[in-house]
Amino acid sequence: CAAGQGNRGRIGDQLSSRHGILAFSCNHQVLPPAMLPSFRVPSPRVLSIQSHTVHGYVGNKSAVFPMQTLGIEVDFVNSVQFSNHTGYPTWTGKALDGDDLGELIRGLRSNDLLKHTHLLTGYMRSASLIRCVMDTLDELRKENSQVIYVCDPVMGDNGHLYVPQEIVSVYRDEVVPKATILTPNQFEAEVLTGVKISDL
Repeated sequence: CAAGQGNRGRIGDQLSSRHGILAFSCNHQVLPPAMLPSFRVPSPRVLSIQSHTVHGYVGNKSAVFPMQTLGIEVDFVNSVQFSNHTGYPTWTGKALDGDDLGELIRGLRSNDLLKHTHLLTGYMRSASLIRCVMDTLDELRKENSQVIYVCDPVMGDNGHLYVPQEIVSVYRDEVVPKATILTPNQFEAEVLTGVKISDL
């Protein structure tokens, strides 16, 4: 671009980004689209590991569809499949453990599908599952150090835990240090920090 004649040109005098495409201009002259070098910013690809219930909208049932409507590619694992959320007097269903998730991750890895840019987690009921998620996060970040981890540390509300007590220390000691973003409710923030929140 204006090379030779003692002028190296100024490719990149202007740099614009539109719809994920970066395009250069040359010497303040806009080039025809066919002549523009372009670089596509990778689209977000989310691995969502959250609960799923037959009745009600929590976890993956409330998170996956909205992201998909925004054009985000979402791979999801249901950490539990329950009849309803655990705020009800009773519930039925099954919960994944670390071995279950590990089997799914191995399948993704063997097909070169473990290429996520974001990890999103919600309700997880076993320490082994959480630790498998942390191993998966480490693997993702080994491939891409910029992987964003959004953690909703779902443990309880209104002064009561609805996960086993052992989960608290796993979240506090092993998950919180690795999370990019945490979204606890007030009770969960108090449990994780040991600080009583009395006002804002």
